[in-house]
Amino acid sequence: MKNVFGIFIGIEDYFDKGVLKVQYAADDAKAVHDAFIGLGCPKENLSLLNSNKITYVTIISQFKKLLKRVERDSIVVFFFGGHGYRRSGKNYITAVDSTRDDVDETCILMNTIYQLLEESKSEKHIIFLDCCHSGIPISDVSRDDFGVFVPEEYEKSYSVTFAACDKDELSYVCEDFKHGIWTNYLLEALTGKAPTEFYKEGRLFSTQLQEFLRKNVPETAYRYFKKPQLPQKFGVESHGEFQVADLSKLFLEREKVRLIEDFDAVGVSIKGVRTGSVKSLSGYPKTGNWKAPNVVNEYFNKQVKEFGDDLVKEHRDEIYNKLDMDANMYEDIGVAWFKCDSFEYIYLVMQSPNRPTDYVLENILEICSDDFYKMINPDFVKAIDDNFRFVRFNRNKNIDLGRLSALMKANNLKPKEKHRSEKVIAIELDLSALNASIKLEDDHIFIDFAYEKNIQEVLNKSKEILGILQKCVPEKLLK
Repeated sequence: MKNVFGIFIGIEDYFDKGVLKVQYAADDAKAVHDAFIGLGCPKENLSLLNSNKITYVTIISQFKKLLKRVERDSIVVFFFGGHGYRRSGKNYITAVDSTRDDVDETCILMNTIYQLLEESKSEKHIIFLDCCHSGIPISDVSRDDFGVFVPEEYEKSYSVTFAACDKDELSYVCEDFKHGIWTNYLLEALTGKAPTEFYKEGRLFSTQLQEFLRKNVPETAYRYFKKPQLPQKFGVESHGEFQVADLSKLFLEREKVRLIEDFDAVGVSIKGVRTGSVKSLSGYPKTGNWKAPNVVNEYFNKQVKEFGDDLVKEHRDEIYNKLDMDANMYEDIGVAWFKCDSFEYIYLVMQSPNRPTDYVLENILEICSDDFYKMINPDFVKAIDDNFRFVRFNRNKNIDLGRLSALMKANNLKPKEKHRSEKVIAIELDLSALNASIKLEDDHIFIDFAYEKNIQEVLNKSKEILGILQKCVPEKLLK
Protein backbone atom coordinates (compact mmCIF):
# COMPACT_ATOMS: atom_id res chain seq x y z
CA MET A 1 0.00 0.00 0.00
CA LYS A 2 2.78 2.36 -0.96
CA ASN A 3 0.36 4.54 -2.94
CA VAL A 4 -1.83 5.48 0.04
CA PHE A 5 -1.93 9.07 1.27
CA GLY A 6 -3.97 9.91 4.33
CA ILE A 7 -4.97 12.53 6.85
CA PHE A 8 -6.23 11.46 10.27
CA ILE A 9 -8.00 14.05 12.41
CA GLY A 10 -9.09 13.63 16.01
CA ILE A 11 -10.66 16.61 17.80
CA GLU A 12 -11.35 16.16 21.52
CA ASP A 13 -11.28 19.64 23.11
CA TYR A 14 -12.76 22.85 21.77
CA PHE A 15 -12.03 26.49 22.51
CA ASP A 16 -15.76 27.03 22.88
CA LYS A 17 -16.43 25.70 26.38
CA GLY A 18 -20.04 25.18 25.43
CA VAL A 19 -18.97 22.29 23.19
CA LEU A 20 -18.50 19.05 25.08
CA LYS A 21 -15.22 17.14 25.02
CA VAL A 22 -15.11 14.17 22.61
CA GLN A 23 -13.63 11.25 24.49
CA TYR A 24 -10.84 9.23 22.81
CA ALA A 25 -11.11 11.07 19.48
CA ALA A 26 -7.36 11.85 19.47
CA ASP A 27 -6.53 8.24 20.29
CA ASP A 28 -8.87 7.03 17.55
CA ALA A 29 -7.15 9.14 14.93
CA LYS A 30 -3.71 7.96 16.00
CA ALA A 31 -4.77 4.31 16.12
CA VAL A 32 -6.21 4.39 12.59
CA HIS A 33 -3.11 6.29 11.40
CA ASP A 34 -0.88 3.61 12.97
CA ALA A 35 -3.00 0.83 11.47
CA PHE A 36 -2.29 2.12 7.97
CA ILE A 37 1.42 2.32 8.79
CA GLY A 38 1.17 -1.31 9.90
CA LEU A 39 -0.28 -2.14 6.48
CA GLY A 40 2.87 -0.85 4.80
CA CYS A 41 1.82 2.72 4.03
CA PRO A 42 4.80 5.11 4.06
CA LYS A 43 4.74 7.20 7.21
CA GLU A 44 5.67 10.31 5.24
CA ASN A 45 2.43 9.93 3.25
CA LEU A 46 0.25 10.07 6.36
CA SER A 47 -0.60 13.20 8.32
CA LEU A 48 -1.82 12.94 11.94
CA LEU A 49 -3.73 15.92 13.35
CA ASN A 50 -4.88 15.09 16.86
CA SER A 51 -3.61 17.82 19.17
CA ASN A 52 -5.59 20.65 20.80
CA LYS A 53 -4.15 23.08 18.25
CA ILE A 54 -5.84 21.70 15.13
CA THR A 55 -7.76 24.70 13.83
CA TYR A 56 -9.96 25.15 10.79
CA VAL A 57 -7.03 26.65 8.84
CA THR A 58 -4.67 23.86 9.91
CA ILE A 59 -6.99 21.10 8.67
CA ILE A 60 -7.63 22.72 5.28
CA SER A 61 -4.01 23.71 4.67
CA GLN A 62 -2.62 20.31 5.68
CA PHE A 63 -5.16 18.51 3.53
CA LYS A 64 -4.36 20.67 0.50
CA LYS A 65 -0.65 20.09 1.08
CA LEU A 66 -1.22 16.34 1.15
CA LEU A 67 -3.33 16.33 -2.01
CA LYS A 68 -0.64 18.13 -4.00
CA ARG A 69 1.50 15.00 -3.71
CA VAL A 70 -1.01 12.45 -4.98
CA GLU A 71 -1.15 10.88 -8.44
CA ARG A 72 -3.93 9.25 -10.42
CA ASP A 73 -3.36 5.81 -8.91
CA SER A 74 -3.03 7.15 -5.36
CA ILE A 75 -5.58 6.24 -2.70
CA VAL A 76 -6.54 9.10 -0.39
CA VAL A 77 -7.78 8.27 3.11
CA PHE A 78 -9.61 10.86 5.20
CA PHE A 79 -10.43 10.01 8.83
CA PHE A 80 -12.29 12.33 11.17
CA GLY A 81 -13.23 11.75 14.79
CA GLY A 82 -15.05 14.53 16.63
CA HIS A 83 -18.31 16.47 16.59
CA GLY A 84 -20.40 16.82 13.46
CA TYR A 85 -23.07 19.38 12.58
CA ARG A 86 -25.82 19.92 10.01
CA ARG A 87 -27.32 23.31 9.27
CA SER A 88 -29.52 24.56 6.43
CA GLY A 89 -29.08 21.31 4.53
CA LYS A 90 -25.28 21.42 4.78
CA ASN A 91 -23.02 19.04 6.68
CA TYR A 92 -19.99 20.17 8.68
CA ILE A 93 -17.15 18.68 10.70
CA THR A 94 -15.47 20.67 13.44
CA ALA A 95 -12.04 21.99 14.44
CA VAL A 96 -10.82 23.11 17.85
CA ASP A 97 -11.82 26.70 17.01
CA SER A 98 -15.33 25.83 15.81
CA THR A 99 -18.06 27.64 17.71
CA ARG A 100 -21.77 27.15 18.15
CA ASP A 101 -22.49 30.76 17.31
CA ASP A 102 -20.68 30.95 13.96
CA VAL A 103 -20.99 27.56 12.31
CA ASP A 104 -20.66 28.71 8.69
CA GLU A 105 -17.33 30.44 9.31
CA THR A 106 -15.73 28.17 11.93
CA CYS A 107 -16.82 24.65 10.92
CA ILE A 108 -15.59 22.79 7.83
CA LEU A 109 -18.19 22.10 5.16
CA MET A 110 -18.02 18.46 4.07
CA ASN A 111 -18.61 19.60 0.50
CA THR A 112 -15.29 21.43 0.80
CA ILE A 113 -13.55 18.15 1.63
CA TYR A 114 -15.22 16.37 -1.29
CA GLN A 115 -14.45 19.25 -3.64
CA LEU A 116 -10.76 19.14 -2.71
CA LEU A 117 -10.75 15.40 -3.35
CA GLU A 118 -12.51 15.83 -6.68
CA GLU A 119 -9.96 18.44 -7.79
CA SER A 120 -7.00 16.22 -6.88
CA LYS A 121 -5.37 13.81 -9.31
CA SER A 122 -6.44 10.81 -7.25
CA GLU A 123 -9.45 8.81 -8.41
CA LYS A 124 -9.85 6.68 -5.28
CA HIS A 125 -10.93 8.13 -1.94
CA ILE A 126 -11.92 6.51 1.35
CA ILE A 127 -13.60 8.68 3.97
CA PHE A 128 -14.10 7.52 7.57
CA LEU A 129 -16.36 9.67 9.77
CA ASP A 130 -16.76 8.83 13.44
CA CYS A 131 -19.12 11.64 14.32
CA CYS A 132 -22.81 11.77 15.04
CA HIS A 133 -25.58 12.60 12.66
CA SER A 134 -28.21 14.06 14.93
CA GLY A 135 -29.24 15.57 18.21
CA ILE A 136 -27.77 17.64 21.01
CA PRO A 137 -25.15 15.95 23.24
CA ILE A 138 -26.66 14.20 26.21
CA SER A 139 -23.45 12.86 27.75
CA ASP A 140 -19.71 12.59 27.22
CA VAL A 141 -20.07 9.06 25.82
CA SER A 142 -21.52 10.31 22.53
CA ARG A 143 -19.91 12.14 19.62
CA ASP A 144 -22.63 14.53 18.71
CA ASP A 145 -23.06 18.21 19.24
CA PHE A 146 -25.25 19.90 16.70
CA GLY A 147 -27.18 18.22 13.94
CA VAL A 148 -27.75 15.67 11.22
CA PHE A 149 -25.54 14.22 8.50
CA VAL A 150 -27.45 12.87 5.51
CA PRO A 151 -26.13 10.65 2.71
CA GLU A 152 -26.94 12.73 -0.34
CA GLU A 153 -23.64 14.57 -0.65
CA TYR A 154 -21.66 11.38 -0.07
CA GLU A 155 -22.89 9.63 -3.19
CA LYS A 156 -19.90 10.39 -5.38
CA SER A 157 -18.64 7.95 -7.97
CA TYR A 158 -15.03 8.68 -6.99
CA SER A 159 -15.28 7.87 -3.28
CA VAL A 160 -16.75 5.67 -0.61
CA THR A 161 -17.64 7.05 2.80
CA PHE A 162 -18.08 5.07 5.98
CA ALA A 163 -19.98 6.77 8.78
CA ALA A 164 -20.34 5.65 12.37
CA CYS A 165 -24.13 5.83 12.62
CA ASP A 166 -27.41 6.60 10.87
CA LYS A 167 -29.27 9.88 10.98
CA ASP A 168 -30.99 10.62 14.27
CA GLU A 169 -28.45 8.41 16.08
CA LEU A 170 -25.41 8.94 18.28
CA SER A 171 -21.93 7.49 17.85
CA TYR A 172 -20.89 6.09 21.22
CA VAL A 173 -17.51 5.70 22.89
CA CYS A 174 -16.70 2.82 25.20
CA GLU A 175 -14.49 3.00 28.26
CA ASP A 176 -13.60 -0.69 27.91
CA PHE A 177 -12.26 -0.12 24.38
CA LYS A 178 -10.71 3.30 25.01
CA HIS A 179 -12.08 4.11 21.55
CA GLY A 180 -15.32 4.93 19.85
CA ILE A 181 -17.28 1.71 19.35
CA TRP A 182 -17.34 2.14 15.56
CA THR A 183 -13.64 3.04 15.37
CA ASN A 184 -12.80 0.06 17.57
CA TYR A 185 -14.29 -2.34 15.03
CA LEU A 186 -12.80 -0.40 12.14
CA LEU A 187 -9.41 -0.95 13.77
CA GLU A 188 -10.11 -4.66 14.20
CA ALA A 189 -10.83 -4.94 10.47
CA LEU A 190 -7.76 -2.89 9.46
CA THR A 191 -5.43 -4.90 11.70
CA GLY A 192 -6.60 -8.33 10.60
CA LYS A 193 -8.52 -9.16 13.79
CA ALA A 194 -11.88 -9.58 12.10
CA PRO A 195 -12.95 -13.17 11.30
CA THR A 196 -11.39 -14.55 8.13
CA GLU A 197 -14.69 -14.56 6.21
CA PHE A 198 -14.53 -10.77 6.02
CA TYR A 199 -11.32 -10.87 3.94
CA LYS A 200 -10.76 -12.09 0.40
CA GLU A 201 -7.28 -13.46 -0.23
CA GLY A 202 -5.98 -11.23 2.53
CA ARG A 203 -7.69 -8.08 1.27
CA LEU A 204 -10.43 -6.01 2.90
CA PHE A 205 -13.11 -4.68 0.57
CA SER A 206 -15.70 -2.00 1.26
CA THR A 207 -18.64 -4.40 1.23
CA GLN A 208 -17.05 -6.81 3.70
CA LEU A 209 -15.89 -3.95 5.93
CA GLN A 210 -19.43 -2.58 6.12
CA GLU A 211 -20.80 -6.05 6.83
CA PHE A 212 -18.35 -6.44 9.70
CA LEU A 213 -19.18 -3.01 11.13
CA ARG A 214 -22.93 -3.59 10.86
CA LYS A 215 -22.58 -6.99 12.48
CA ASN A 216 -20.75 -5.74 15.57
CA VAL A 217 -21.38 -2.04 16.21
CA PRO A 218 -25.18 -2.14 16.79
CA GLU A 219 -24.89 -5.14 19.11
CA THR A 220 -22.14 -3.51 21.17
CA ALA A 221 -23.88 -0.13 21.37
CA TYR A 222 -27.05 -1.78 22.60
CA ARG A 223 -25.18 -3.97 25.10
CA TYR A 224 -23.47 -0.95 26.70
CA PHE A 225 -26.01 1.83 26.22
CA LYS A 226 -29.29 0.20 25.20
CA LYS A 227 -29.32 2.59 22.22
CA PRO A 228 -29.21 2.04 18.44
CA GLN A 229 -26.12 2.79 16.34
CA LEU A 230 -26.20 1.57 12.75
CA PRO A 231 -23.06 2.23 10.63
CA GLN A 232 -23.59 3.70 7.16
CA LYS A 233 -21.75 3.46 3.84
CA PHE A 234 -22.25 5.92 0.99
CA GLY A 235 -20.78 6.30 -2.44
CA VAL A 236 -20.82 4.68 -5.86
CA GLU A 237 -18.21 2.00 -6.43
CA SER A 238 -18.27 2.06 -10.20
CA HIS A 239 -15.61 -0.62 -10.74
CA GLY A 240 -17.07 -3.32 -8.54
CA GLU A 241 -15.77 -3.89 -5.04
CA PHE A 242 -13.66 -1.13 -3.60
CA GLN A 243 -10.49 -2.32 -1.86
CA VAL A 244 -10.05 -0.58 1.46
CA ALA A 245 -6.86 -2.31 2.59
CA ASP A 246 -4.46 -5.04 1.51
CA LEU A 247 -3.59 -7.14 4.55
CA SER A 248 -1.99 -10.01 2.65
CA LYS A 249 1.54 -9.22 3.86
CA LEU A 250 0.31 -8.75 7.41
CA PHE A 251 -1.45 -12.13 7.34
CA LEU A 252 1.65 -13.74 5.82
CA GLU A 253 3.85 -12.38 8.61
CA ARG A 254 1.39 -13.62 11.21
CA GLU A 255 1.35 -17.01 9.55
CA LYS A 256 5.14 -17.10 9.78
CA VAL A 257 4.95 -16.23 13.46
CA ARG A 258 2.42 -19.01 14.00
CA LEU A 259 4.68 -21.43 12.21
CA ILE A 260 7.63 -20.38 14.34
CA GLU A 261 5.52 -20.93 17.44
CA ASP A 262 4.31 -24.26 16.06
CA PHE A 263 7.85 -25.40 15.48
CA ASP A 264 9.18 -24.37 18.89
CA ALA A 265 10.98 -27.49 20.06
CA VAL A 266 11.41 -28.55 23.68
CA GLY A 267 14.15 -31.03 22.91
CA VAL A 268 15.93 -32.92 20.18
CA SER A 269 17.15 -36.46 19.63
CA ILE A 270 20.04 -37.03 17.20
CA LYS A 271 20.86 -40.56 16.19
CA GLY A 272 23.54 -42.35 14.24
CA VAL A 273 23.22 -45.97 13.11
CA ARG A 274 25.87 -48.47 12.03
CA THR A 275 25.33 -52.10 11.11
CA GLY A 276 27.59 -55.10 10.69
CA SER A 277 27.82 -58.85 10.99
CA VAL A 278 27.31 -60.30 14.46
CA LYS A 279 30.40 -62.42 13.84
CA SER A 280 32.58 -59.28 13.70
CA LEU A 281 31.79 -58.27 17.27
CA SER A 282 34.67 -58.78 19.71
CA GLY A 283 32.55 -60.90 22.07
CA TYR A 284 31.41 -63.32 19.40
CA PRO A 285 32.61 -66.88 20.27
CA LYS A 286 35.62 -67.79 18.14
CA THR A 287 35.48 -71.48 19.10
CA GLY A 288 32.73 -73.97 19.82
CA ASN A 289 29.57 -74.84 17.99
CA TRP A 290 27.72 -71.51 18.48
CA LYS A 291 26.15 -70.33 15.21
CA ALA A 292 25.02 -66.90 14.12
CA PRO A 293 21.29 -66.31 14.78
CA ASN A 294 18.87 -67.03 11.95
CA VAL A 295 15.76 -65.42 13.49
CA VAL A 296 15.02 -62.21 15.35
CA ASN A 297 13.90 -62.78 18.92
CA GLU A 298 14.62 -61.67 22.48
CA TYR A 299 17.03 -64.57 23.14
CA PHE A 300 19.32 -63.72 20.22
CA ASN A 301 18.98 -60.00 20.91
CA LYS A 302 20.35 -60.61 24.42
CA GLN A 303 23.22 -62.63 22.96
CA VAL A 304 24.10 -59.83 20.53
CA LYS A 305 24.12 -57.32 23.39
CA GLU A 306 26.58 -59.50 25.30
CA PHE A 307 28.82 -59.90 22.24
CA GLY A 308 28.91 -56.13 21.70
CA ASP A 309 29.16 -55.07 25.34
CA ASP A 310 32.93 -54.53 25.30
CA LEU A 311 32.65 -52.32 22.20
CA VAL A 312 30.00 -50.16 23.87
CA LYS A 313 31.93 -49.71 27.13
CA GLU A 314 35.21 -48.94 25.39
CA HIS A 315 33.56 -46.23 23.31
CA ARG A 316 31.83 -44.76 26.36
CA ASP A 317 35.12 -44.56 28.25
CA GLU A 318 36.88 -43.01 25.26
CA ILE A 319 34.40 -40.15 25.05
CA TYR A 320 34.17 -39.66 28.81
CA ASN A 321 37.95 -39.32 29.11
CA LYS A 322 37.91 -36.51 26.55
CA LEU A 323 35.27 -34.54 28.44
CA ASP A 324 36.14 -31.75 30.82
CA MET A 325 32.76 -31.61 32.54
CA ASP A 326 30.70 -33.29 35.24
CA ALA A 327 28.61 -36.23 34.07
CA ASN A 328 26.91 -39.23 35.66
CA MET A 329 27.63 -42.58 34.01
CA TYR A 330 25.19 -45.50 33.73
CA GLU A 331 25.48 -48.90 32.09
CA ASP A 332 23.80 -52.22 31.42
CA ILE A 333 24.58 -55.12 29.13
CA GLY A 334 25.07 -53.74 25.63
CA VAL A 335 24.26 -50.15 26.61
CA ALA A 336 26.13 -47.28 28.25
CA TRP A 337 25.27 -43.63 28.72
CA PHE A 338 26.20 -40.58 30.67
CA LYS A 339 23.99 -37.71 31.63
CA CYS A 340 24.56 -34.01 32.22
CA ASP A 341 22.13 -31.24 33.16
CA SER A 342 21.14 -30.41 29.61
CA PHE A 343 21.75 -33.60 27.63
CA GLU A 344 22.55 -37.29 27.73
CA TYR A 345 24.48 -39.52 25.36
CA ILE A 346 23.53 -43.16 24.80
CA TYR A 347 25.52 -45.88 23.05
CA LEU A 348 23.88 -49.30 22.54
CA VAL A 349 24.06 -52.47 20.48
CA MET A 350 21.21 -54.82 19.51
CA GLN A 351 20.20 -57.43 17.00
CA SER A 352 19.09 -55.98 13.69
CA PRO A 353 15.28 -56.15 13.40
CA ASN A 354 15.65 -56.73 9.65
CA ARG A 355 18.62 -59.08 9.34
CA PRO A 356 19.02 -61.62 12.18
CA THR A 357 22.73 -62.20 11.40
CA ASP A 358 23.55 -58.47 11.75
CA TYR A 359 23.86 -56.13 14.69
CA VAL A 360 22.80 -52.48 14.93
CA LEU A 361 24.98 -50.00 16.81
CA GLU A 362 23.18 -46.78 17.74
CA ASN A 363 24.62 -43.59 19.19
CA ILE A 364 21.93 -41.22 20.45
CA LEU A 365 22.28 -37.69 21.72
CA GLU A 366 19.24 -36.48 23.69
CA ILE A 367 19.23 -32.73 24.35
CA CYS A 368 16.59 -31.80 26.91
CA SER A 369 16.35 -28.07 26.34
CA ASP A 370 14.24 -25.64 24.34
CA ASP A 371 17.45 -23.83 23.37
CA PHE A 372 19.50 -26.88 22.51
CA TYR A 373 21.89 -25.06 20.16
CA LYS A 374 23.20 -23.03 23.09
CA MET A 375 22.96 -25.74 25.76
CA ILE A 376 25.19 -28.28 23.98
CA ASN A 377 28.66 -28.12 25.48
CA PRO A 378 31.43 -27.26 22.93
CA ASP A 379 33.82 -29.69 24.66
CA PHE A 380 31.26 -32.42 24.21
CA VAL A 381 31.00 -31.68 20.49
CA LYS A 382 34.78 -31.97 20.16
CA ALA A 383 34.87 -35.21 22.14
CA ILE A 384 32.33 -37.03 19.97
CA ASP A 385 33.81 -38.43 16.79
CA ASP A 386 30.67 -40.43 15.93
CA ASN A 387 28.58 -39.64 12.89
CA PHE A 388 24.83 -39.04 12.92
CA ARG A 389 22.08 -39.19 10.35
CA PHE A 390 18.63 -38.93 11.96
CA VAL A 391 17.17 -36.00 13.93
CA ARG A 392 13.89 -35.82 15.82
CA PHE A 393 12.55 -32.57 17.23
CA ASN A 394 10.14 -33.00 20.12
CA ARG A 395 7.44 -30.40 20.66
CA ASN A 396 4.97 -29.53 23.39
CA LYS A 397 2.03 -28.72 21.09
CA ASN A 398 0.62 -29.97 17.83
CA ILE A 399 1.43 -28.54 14.41
CA ASP A 400 -1.48 -27.57 12.18
CA LEU A 401 -0.34 -29.87 9.39
CA GLY A 402 -3.16 -28.96 7.03
CA ARG A 403 -2.29 -25.26 7.19
CA LEU A 404 1.42 -25.98 6.86
CA SER A 405 0.90 -28.20 3.82
CA ALA A 406 -1.21 -25.51 2.13
CA LEU A 407 1.54 -22.95 2.76
CA MET A 408 4.16 -25.28 1.33
CA LYS A 409 2.09 -25.80 -1.82
CA ALA A 410 1.55 -22.06 -2.16
CA ASN A 411 5.33 -21.66 -2.09
CA ASN A 412 5.93 -24.23 -4.85
CA LEU A 413 6.93 -27.04 -2.52
CA LYS A 414 5.54 -30.53 -3.00
CA PRO A 415 4.62 -32.09 0.33
CA LYS A 416 3.23 -35.62 0.42
CA GLU A 417 0.27 -35.85 2.77
CA LYS A 418 -0.95 -38.77 4.84
CA HIS A 419 -4.62 -38.54 5.81
CA ARG A 420 -6.94 -40.05 8.36
CA SER A 421 -10.63 -39.17 8.15
CA GLU A 422 -9.77 -36.31 5.75
CA LYS A 423 -7.37 -34.81 8.30
CA VAL A 424 -3.68 -34.43 7.43
CA ILE A 425 -1.78 -36.47 10.04
CA ALA A 426 1.69 -36.44 8.46
CA ILE A 427 3.67 -34.58 5.82
CA GLU A 428 6.76 -35.78 3.98
CA LEU A 429 8.99 -33.36 2.11
CA ASP A 430 12.05 -34.11 -0.01
CA LEU A 431 14.76 -31.45 0.40
CA SER A 432 17.17 -32.80 -2.18
CA ALA A 433 19.07 -29.51 -2.35
CA LEU A 434 20.00 -30.04 1.30
CA ASN A 435 20.48 -33.82 0.96
CA ALA A 436 17.70 -34.47 3.42
CA SER A 437 14.06 -35.45 3.74
CA ILE A 438 11.59 -34.38 6.41
CA LYS A 439 8.59 -36.00 7.99
CA LEU A 440 6.25 -33.96 10.16
CA GLU A 441 3.74 -35.42 12.58
CA ASP A 442 1.55 -33.77 15.20
CA ASP A 443 4.21 -33.40 17.84
CA HIS A 444 7.45 -34.47 16.13
CA ILE A 445 9.62 -33.36 13.24
CA PHE A 446 11.94 -35.97 11.74
CA ILE A 447 14.94 -35.21 9.53
CA ASP A 448 16.72 -37.96 7.59
CA PHE A 449 20.00 -36.91 6.02
CA ALA A 450 21.16 -38.68 2.88
CA TYR A 451 24.48 -39.47 4.49
CA GLU A 452 26.01 -39.34 7.97
CA LYS A 453 27.51 -36.17 9.39
CA ASN A 454 29.46 -35.25 12.48
CA ILE A 455 27.59 -33.72 15.37
CA GLN A 456 28.40 -30.12 14.48
CA GLU A 457 27.27 -30.55 10.87
CA VAL A 458 24.05 -32.16 12.02
CA LEU A 459 23.31 -29.31 14.42
CA ASN A 460 24.05 -26.66 11.81
CA LYS A 461 22.05 -28.32 9.03
CA SER A 462 19.14 -29.13 11.35
CA LYS A 463 18.99 -25.53 12.47
CA GLU A 464 18.98 -24.38 8.84
CA ILE A 465 16.17 -26.76 7.88
CA LEU A 466 14.09 -25.85 10.93
CA GLY A 467 14.57 -22.17 10.14
CA ILE A 468 13.33 -22.73 6.58
CA LEU A 469 10.23 -24.48 7.87
CA GLN A 470 9.62 -21.77 10.44
CA LYS A 471 9.68 -19.03 7.86
CA CYS A 472 8.17 -21.13 5.06
CA VAL A 473 10.58 -19.52 2.58
CA PRO A 474 11.11 -21.85 -0.37
CA GLU A 475 13.86 -19.90 -2.13
CA LYS A 476 16.62 -21.58 -0.11
CA LEU A 477 15.31 -24.97 -1.17
CA LEU A 478 14.92 -24.13 -4.83
CA LYS A 479 18.36 -22.63 -5.51
